[in-house]
Amino acid sequence: MVQASDYITREFETSGYEPTKQSYDVSRLPVSNIEATLAGTLRASEIIVLGAHYDTVSGCPGTNDNASGGTVLLELARRFASRRQPRTVRFVAFVNEEPPFFRTHRMAEDTPDELSVEKLAKLPDGLEHVLTVLCGSIGI
Repeated sequence: MVQASDYITREFETSGYEPTKQSYDVSRLPVSNIEATLAGTLRASEIIVLGAHYDTVSGCPGTNDNASGGTVLLELARRFASRRQPRTVRFVAFVNEEPPFFRTHRMAEDTPDELSVEKLAKLPDGLEHVLTVLCGSIGI
């Protein structure tokens, strides 16, 4: 998990963000949610959260759950880094989405302006189509 966290942080930094971490311990091991924020221009107090988790089920390589969603999250962050938006956009890489952590106090509840990108590797239309659909569905 540390290597994945470091990689995500570096990718956000490479795209021009100053990522922050929400860190806590699980079974005496440090883990972190990683956030990169693109400040809004007109309605900055309105926040859109784009999130994907970067953990996987034990014994699973995680290619589809959820390396595909993490890849889309990082690509969206990269593409939007130089494209100012009216509303603030937070790109969040969540840790510990898989059981036994799913839907615990460590995770946010679904909100109308939250979109989680997960299990996208099997989509036949390719990354460009996925990005177009995601952006259109949240109005950015």
